[in-house]
Amino acid sequence: MPLKVEWLDTQKTMMCCTGEGTWTWDEYHAALEDIARQFTAAQRRVDLVIMRGAGSSTPKGSSMPHYQRAMRIMPPNVGLMVMVTTNTFARTIVSIFSKVYPSK
Repeated sequence: MPLKVEWLDTQKTMMCCTGEGTWTWDEYHAALEDIARQFTAAQRRVDLVIMRGAGSSTPKGSSMPHYQRAMRIMPPNVGLMVMVTTNTFARTIVSIFSKVYPSK
């Protein structure tokens, strides 16, 4: 699966979404919906780690509307959101979003 969503601990306080290989925006939104659904069900603070595996590629087209939607649909119990990547563009996007959405 190109976008793998899994809990990192048995208490379900940390989740990881790992992008591997080539994935589509539809797969991204399906993973996003899954994450939001599981976070809502947790009813407590949950932290999210987002990782891009080696060789993972973002689909063609502007990523901004997709990432903006992600910030809008995340439930209020989202704690830390950490992105692990060596991609300079991705780090720039995260920096911009942290200014636009300081509460997230």
